Amino acid sequence: MSEDDILQAVKKIIQSTGGMPGVVDGVGLDADLLNAGIVDSVGFIAVVVAIESRFRIRIPAADLELPDVATLRGLVRL
Repeated sequence: MSEDDILQAVKKIIQSTGGMPGVVDGVGLDADLLNAGIVDSVGFIAVVVAIESRFRIRIPAADLELPDVATLRGLVRL
């Protein structure tokens, strides 16, 4: 799976967990999704859980403290 495929899947996850349709498409890779109002803190956790489920991975809690984790680029790197 390419990085672009992962990015598109993450965008779909954000939209399906409460992100406003179409808004995430206009957000830059390094924009903070929480500060931009794309997701709130509860929505962010829902996104992380959905990413774990979709990609069959476990994201360590320490990774959620990385400075760019709330960006599209950061979520793709997880």
